[in-house]
Amino acid sequence: MSTIPSPANMDEAVEAVRAGMGYLATLDPAQLPACTQARLLQVLEQAHALETVARALGLRAFTAGQGYHEDGCYGAKSWLTTRLGVTKPKLRLVG
Repeated sequence: MSTIPSPANMDEAVEAVRAGMGYLATLDPAQLPACTQARLLQVLEQAHALETVARALGLRAFTAGQGYHEDGCYGAKSWLTTRLGVTKPKLRLVG
């Protein structure tokens, strides 16, 4: 059981994710024992899977609500490329 309190809202969750990933990005894995390197890789893969789910849900809601119109775009793909700089090979929108 984690001793870290659950975030109360999205802003707190975003802050926690950025803080945690920022910390991990400053680690020197070469200085860690192999078992810790393996744990780091496992945790990062789990985090990537959760990020994929969160991104898909957010993009689905954004697309369904046509949130891209507020920025003068005509679709989610054009919004992703012009506003976020997502390159076309990474764009695989479903539905």
